[in-house]
Order: sequence, then structure tokens, then C-alpha cells
Amino acid sequence: MVHLIVQFYEVNYEEANPVNIKKRQEEITYCFKSHLSNKAVEKIHFLYEKQSDVDFLKKEGIDEKNTKIVYYNLNQRINYSAVFDYANKYLQDEICVYLHADMCINSGFEKITKEQLNNKIYALTAHKLTCNRKFICNCTRQFKTNLGYYGPTFDGFVFKPKINENVIKEGDHYVGMMGSENRIICILKENGYEVVCPNNVLFCYHHHNVKIFSNKRGCWVNREG
Repeated sequence: MVHLIVQFYEVNYEEANPVNIKKRQEEITYCFKSHLSNKAVEKIHFLYEKQSDVDFLKKEGIDEKNTKIVYYNLNQRINYSAVFDYANKYLQDEICVYLHADMCINSGFEKITKEQLNNKIYALTAHKLTCNRKFICNCTRQFKTNLGYYGPTFDGFVFKPKINENVIKEGDHYVGMMGSENRIICILKENGYEVVCPNNVLFCYHHHNVKIFSNKRGCWVNREG
């Protein structure tokens, strides 16, 4: 079983159509509810930005007293430093999964062992619901190189703490910014981790049919930050 780290939130994008906000909220809430019922998930560690996001769970029909939910007042929008720092403090030697709020665990996670994650990180593809579930999945961009297949589109990671403190120090960019996952993969590799994508083994589905975005997503982040 895995420990899932997420930041559920109430959708409130400026200048977005209220109908689209409602539909986008349904996607975010669906993912949280799905994880509550997923037998592969031992605990959901909800690193919340605002108390109002916690209160909003109840409005969305979620029992906020569910013992599967662990609340942690992060008091900020989540970044990769916070993800790894929290895991180091509270989840050492556990199988941890960080996912964007619109990603749902589907299958394969019961196959993971702690031994597999010694100095290795799994990057999780943002698969579409129409995925062919093959290694070359035609779901997201994949590029054949002399070193094998590479992909740029990941919306989560599987890892086992303790994560190197240098990664925590450098990975202080918001998740979901364009280039965010590429930057953290680069930092992980520079600190000696092998980062691979078990593209046809670990399946998560990306629920983002409503194309509205936070204004922070419009910023690119490069290796220099």
C-alpha cells in the first residue's frame, strides 16, 4: 500500500466561467473520492493551503473525519520541497506517491516494493482515459533517442524517503508550473537518483477535460529556477 501526498483545493480561477469552474471542481473532487476508495492507498496526506479547502471537503460530500485522511497545514501552495520535506519527516521508509490533484491512481501500485525504490524514483505519466495501456501509449508525447524513450509529461512521482536534503533545498518551485516536473527530475538526477517511467505498469489517469488553469501555470520554470 502507498501513502498518497496531495493538495486538494476549491477551484476559484480568476476570470473563468462559473460553469467551467464547477466542472473543473468535479474533476478535482472525483480524484480525491477515488483515492479514498482505492485499496492501494493506505493514507491520503492532505497538505492543505487554506483551512477553507479543508472545510470545502464536507461541502463536496466527503467525510472530513475519515480516518484515511491525514491533515497537515502547509499554509502555502504546494511545491516539491514541501512534498519531500513532509515525507522525510513523517513517512520515512514508506512507499510515497505524490500526485497532482487531478490525477487518479488506477492500477499497478500493488506491485511496488520498497527495495525497488532504493535510490530510484518513478515518474508517473499523465495517461488519458483512452490510453492503449502499452509502453508506447500514444497518450502523451514520447521521443525515441539513442538512450531510449523519453517523455516530458509527468504529473506525479513514486519515491521512498529519506530524500536527499539538496533536493529539498533546490526543489522550491510550485508543482504544475510548465517545466516543473522536468526541473525536479533534473535535480533528482544531479543528486544521484535514477528516474524512470514504468509507463505500462503504473497507471494514473489525468482528469483535465475542462481547460482552465491557474495563472501560475503560465510561467515556465527552468533549471536555474
